Amino acid sequence: MSTIHELNLNYLADYQRLVTEAIHNEHFVYAWGLYDESHIPPDYLDHLLSQDNPVEKVIGLHVDGELVGVATLINSHVYGLRHKAILQNMCVKMIDHYASQELADDLMKYIIQYCQERDIEILMTSIASNNISAKIFYRNYNFETLGVEKHARKLGTRYIDEHWLVSDIKK
Repeated sequence: MSTIHELNLNYLADYQRLVTEAIHNEHFVYAWGLYDESHIPPDYLDHLLSQDNPVEKVIGLHVDGELVGVATLINSHVYGLRHKAILQNMCVKMIDHYASQELADDLMKYIIQYCQERDIEILMTSIASNNISAKIFYRNYNFETLGVEKHARKLGTRYIDEHWLVSDIKK
């Protein structure tokens, strides 16, 4: 049985495990901003999962009690910006291609419904330019390429370009 809901600090260890595994390419990644767990500030995950964080919400997908998928939504509450959100750090556990795809679909459908219930009309995300499977995945949800950000991430001396995608998710 699967459940999807906002995560809080009670899920910190499970979230940290899933994030670490995703960093090491053990899972299907659809949007990612964390590349090296040694560079994540110690209090960052505490802040991210805190119920006092009004801007970032982590959505978790559990199957039979195990956390198998996550995504972070960033939604400013500033007037003029609250109608859009940014999707980050979305991954699902690597089971097999079809099972993992189904998990990602379940998570994405929940995220879209979650946003619509909060009057979020536009959903944006960025993906590494070489993440072809993510491009195909988001195309299925009517995401269009907004632009390419050259040198969006710098890991040591290596740069990663990102494609910014956008979807109108109004009801």
